[in-house]
Amino acid sequence: MKKSHLEAQIEKELKGSYYSPLDVFSIVIEYQTFTDIGTIYCPEGIKSFADTLVKIMRLNKHPTLNPVIDKIYEEIEDEEEFAFEEFIKKEGVFRSEKVDNKKQFLSIKLPVEILAVNVKEFIESEEVKIVKAEVQTALFKREIK
Repeated sequence: MKKSHLEAQIEKELKGSYYSPLDVFSIVIEYQTFTDIGTIYCPEGIKSFADTLVKIMRLNKHPTLNPVIDKIYEEIEDEEEFAFEEFIKKEGVFRSEKVDNKKQFLSIKLPVEILAVNVKEFIESEEVKIVKAEVQTALFKREIK
């Protein structure tokens, strides 16, 4: 899938050494799927998104240093395997549109805070897209457009 303008801009700024590896990016990622009509909190869609998020995090150079990991671990109660799913249910913004009489299009937007060193894997992912990004450096905070 082709990169969006935002993803291309982030990649350009990362390659240009605008940021240190430890600068924090606040990004909103979007996951899209189809589901049955009337099931906005579709368990299959949430599980698929959680699996995708875990897969991307495992590709990160330093996944456990991402600030979002602390928020995810707050969701752990009894079973660690559902922490990502619970995080998506709690923090995700769900939007659906009817496609036909049986299916609807589901979009889940999720705010995630990650280190600059780990952004590349989100940009390269085919399953999710970055739809909004801000970066906090030692000197400034700015939105990337």
